[in-house]
Amino acid sequence: AVFIYQLITRVLVITFLIAFASYFSTGFFQNPASKLLIVILSFSFIFSAFGSFGASLVAYRLFNQVSALNFVRNLIFLIGSWIAIQFQMGAIGIAYAYMLSIIVNDIILFIIFFKNCMPDFFKVKSSIKIPFLKKLFKMGFTFTLSSLAITVFGFVDIFSITKWTDAITLGVYQMILPTAAALNMLLGYAM
Repeated sequence: AVFIYQLITRVLVITFLIAFASYFSTGFFQNPASKLLIVILSFSFIFSAFGSFGASLVAYRLFNQVSALNFVRNLIFLIGSWIAIQFQMGAIGIAYAYMLSIIVNDIILFIIFFKNCMPDFFKVKSSIKIPFLKKLFKMGFTFTLSSLAITVFGFVDIFSITKWTDAITLGVYQMILPTAAALNMLLGYAM
């Protein structure tokens, strides 16, 4: 039920983004060529709904597989980005690398989920009662709105830098931000 809810929500968001991709590309990014980039990243958003299989694997205490797959996803993205840079594909190539990393990661998660969890998955007897489903929908809807708000607020800095500066500044910022977060985490553990 959670997977279906996530999938429906993501399809609605993707439909909105694709419907207004021309407006965002010309009005916000001031570059009509960014429309394709918005569409590719929108489709990668729908594939990330399959990441809920990873949460199921964590529930089955298969932490090692999930951690290893996060590394594999980042490695695929790094290799894909390197290939895109080598072949001078620009931001579109990096967007394709990002989408490919999500798709490969979710396919592997799906296979591990069915291999480890499916024998017991259908043995569990469950029933869905309408009052419980309404409560679940209300709770899920608020979580969806809050996670959407967190996503939007999390990208405000990137959108602002993109709007008022250049791509080089954004690239430097994207390198410094995770480095600063890692240093902050290491310093926090050291104290």
